Parts: sequence; structure tokens; C-alpha cells
Amino acid sequence: ALTVLTYLWLGNNKISGTTPDVAALTNLHQLHLNRNEISGTIPDLAALTDLYYLEFSVNEISGTIPDLAASTYLNTLLLDGNE
Repeated sequence: ALTVLTYLWLGNNKISGTTPDVAALTNLHQLHLNRNEISGTIPDLAALTDLYYLEFSVNEISGTIPDLAASTYLNTLLLDGNE
């Protein structure tokens, strides 16, 4: 499994469909999913307590932002260019 993964950059790949479920990547520090064609809502990220950088910019994300209170290290959240 990818549970030791700390950095995932999938920006600019024309990924389509709903937001991928990354809840099992509990050691993730940075998640870059910008400039794709991802739609739907941002999934529950409460398990990603070490996350400090989250980018979903320029997609087709809609809905509300999930509770990110468990991600106490989160210092960058980029959601611009969505619906």
C-alpha cells in the first residue's frame, strides 16, 4: 500500500471524474490535484492529520469545503478556479 507516501503531485494531467479517495494515505503532507477536470466535492480528509498543503485549483469542484480541523498543520489551501 501507499501508506508511507508523503507527497502526491498529479497536477496538469487532465484527470477526470470525481475526486480520488486519498483517505488511506495517512502520512500525506502535500496533495496537488490542480489543473485537472475533477468534479464533485472534496472528500473527507479528516484522516490526513499531517497534511500541510492542499491544492485543488482549476478543476470542476463544487459543494462545501469539508471540515479540515484535524489537519492542524495545514497552512496552504488552494481552491481557486472551481465552480
